[in-house]
Amino acid sequence: MAMSNELISVIMSTYNEPEDWIRKSIESILGQTLQKLEFLIVCDNPNNKELINLLEEYKEKDSRIKLILNDENIGLTKSLNKALNIT
Repeated sequence: MAMSNELISVIMSTYNEPEDWIRKSIESILGQTLQKLEFLIVCDNPNNKELINLLEEYKEKDSRIKLILNDENIGLTKSLNKALNIT
């Protein structure tokens, strides 16, 4: 079955997960064979500077990544809904 050329949006929220989990998750999504992909990543912990730096590093390397930095912790559901409202 042939894939369409429609844009596929993938959303993910992060908080305090281990760096290797984040890297594996991001690389898994970016490694997909989809032609049109946008990857929205929400950082729900504005105090986790290491996480923010990691996410910004990936954003700089791949234009399909859109980074959303919450001003405060709002939880998983609200973070994912925030990303859905951007797509």
